[in-house]
Amino acid sequence: MSISHHRILAIIVTLGVIQGLMLLLSHQLIKLNILSSDLVWWLPWLAVAVGVPTALQLVVTDGRDRRVWIFGLVLAGVLALTGVYTGWSAYPGDTSSRDTVVMPYVFTMFCGWYVLLPFIQAYFKTNRIRPPYPDLFDFAWNNIIILIIAQVFTGIFWGLLALWAALFKVIGIAFFDQVFYNAYFAYPVLATVFAFAIYVGRTQVHAVVTVRRIILAIFKGLLPLLAIIIVLFLAALPFMGLKPLWATGTATSLMLTLQIFLAIFLNAVYQDGGNAAPYPAWLRAAVRVALIVLPIYTLLCAYALYLRIDQHGWSTDRFWAVLLTIVVGLHVFGYAAAAVRRSPIWMAGIAPVNIGIAAVVVMLAVLVNSPAIDARRISAHSQVARLYAGDITAARFDFDYLRFQLGKAGKVALEQLRDAKDHPEADKIRASAQTALAKTDRWGPLTGSVTTEEELRSHLVLYPQGTAFDKNFLQYLLTRKDDWRIQHCVAVNQHCPVLALDLDNDRVAEYVVFSSSNEWDQGAIVYAQRQQKWQEMGHLRLPVSARDVASARDENNFLEQLEERLAKGDFAVVERPWRDVRIGTSKHQFNEH
Repeated sequence: MSISHHRILAIIVTLGVIQGLMLLLSHQLIKLNILSSDLVWWLPWLAVAVGVPTALQLVVTDGRDRRVWIFGLVLAGVLALTGVYTGWSAYPGDTSSRDTVVMPYVFTMFCGWYVLLPFIQAYFKTNRIRPPYPDLFDFAWNNIIILIIAQVFTGIFWGLLALWAALFKVIGIAFFDQVFYNAYFAYPVLATVFAFAIYVGRTQVHAVVTVRRIILAIFKGLLPLLAIIIVLFLAALPFMGLKPLWATGTATSLMLTLQIFLAIFLNAVYQDGGNAAPYPAWLRAAVRVALIVLPIYTLLCAYALYLRIDQHGWSTDRFWAVLLTIVVGLHVFGYAAAAVRRSPIWMAGIAPVNIGIAAVVVMLAVLVNSPAIDARRISAHSQVARLYAGDITAARFDFDYLRFQLGKAGKVALEQLRDAKDHPEADKIRASAQTALAKTDRWGPLTGSVTTEEELRSHLVLYPQGTAFDKNFLQYLLTRKDDWRIQHCVAVNQHCPVLALDLDNDRVAEYVVFSSSNEWDQGAIVYAQRQQKWQEMGHLRLPVSARDVASARDENNFLEQLEERLAKGDFAVVERPWRDVRIGTSKHQFNEH
């Protein structure tokens, strides 16, 4: 091993030790209650500890090159500033909102980090602001393969240590178990091993290139099949129409996935632009056709998102979907333009498209984690505007979404709603906002002070319209009001539809209580009289992914569409020993306990 290689190894391993110590320090400061686990300091610390040393381990080629360390300082500053803002935007002390804050930050910053590194590496290699595309291609693919190698290496290393500890623990020696699973050992050692594995990946160039060639060959073989899928599906749409597409509830994500796969496969075939034209002429023509029509998929995704936003306003999920559609769409339209052009090099227009969009991705990664473009603030403003515009009633408005999904922006919006005045339902809005602000757990007990039959009846809407509740049933339900499945019914400003139907063909109606506290927590409990006593008999299985209700899987919109059909009398039993219930075009099957 040359002296220069020894120096690089020493630098990379030292960075790994520093990384491990930084992670250990944050762990111990929280554990010892010296610092709280507040995201305002923890998130930027973690971002810098993970992102900067790993980037330098991939980038460094000469420890005396000041550009490397200047890059590290700039990267640390960007990660720290975006981390501080993102941590500040989380609801203080609320662990449930952290997933909605931390995960988008990690994903977007990783995308920006990964896209930026090849440009830095190529610049250090060539001293050119606009480096050759082949260098960018090599670094981009090599980086991801090296990181995967490092993860596998570290995972195997930790697995061997776990085996070591377990074997000795079996014979009564717990020393190794106590050492290996101690934070003072685990953080520095694993970070150092990961750093060493990165060095191994960087030095085994031939192995990395071989793995890359195998992966690219697989993608190259699959590209024609993907092109055929794209063209055939698009050809079938005029005959099937868009209605079945929207009814799935997953059309946008499926079409985006299709476009992402094509972009990956296409780049695998194009590689650095120096290879001969792939495939026979007729197969290349098929790929070109798929690329030319691919923007139609982007437009369909954009239209679907427009309809959802127009109907339900902005949410963080829709924000990220729009952002992804924009980035994917830029690639798609750029590749379509390259496919139309004729040039000596097959698809020569791909390179400038990738370079241009890479700059956009890095910029967006920073902006969406700054005050400039805050998904949570945009969503909070949009939802509150819908409420004030009368697009949604106070009873249907998801106050918990503001409280538990939108961090500090949601809290600010709730505080404004708590003081609502100029609205026909101002009293309900203020009460619901106050209730949401007081909650500490979205899935915990809902507040409600129902104590009498009259109060309970005000929270239940019985269908068919004009029928009356059995008094004994209301008395029975009062004893079950703390059941988590019906707590939503008795919460402030909430109600549940109840359907009276003879499900077991005994000429006595059973009651089906429909409850939906959120888009994933939807139930239909079946109650029946047995020996003059009411009791729970089972539930209806609600096909929330069925085509006719898939579009309703958004906040509490499920119950809105359900009640519309119940009010129209659009329901019937389906004959079985215990009969099912049809509401609209979907069948709800009874499952007996």
